[in-house]
Amino acid sequence: MIQVAKEKFDVKARGKSDLTPGYVFDSIQDLLNSNHPTGIKVYQQPRLDISPLFHEANENATWLTKIYMRSMLTVKNIIENQRLSRESFDWLCGEIKSRYERSIVHPGEMVGCIGA
Repeated sequence: MIQVAKEKFDVKARGKSDLTPGYVFDSIQDLLNSNHPTGIKVYQQPRLDISPLFHEANENATWLTKIYMRSMLTVKNIIENQRLSRESFDWLCGEIKSRYERSIVHPGEMVGCIGA
């Protein structure tokens, strides 16, 4: 998805990025924080407010995804190596969130039959 963002927004390999480390760090924190409105979560916000068990289940379900995203979306990688612009980085964060939300399966859906 980083390569698609670079192609879509015509990011040059030697171009200067207009991102700041604080902006990247805060955006990634907001994306990974399930209490934030733009954060990734398995359960919707009303369920997270009802019981601490839903909050714990959400944290456990998104743990590996958060680790992978933190490793791929480091400040140094985004700014120095990939040279993404602010516009392309915002698009990337939005695309990650929308693809994550589309991947969530409804309870009771027969995923074993689909996977087989």
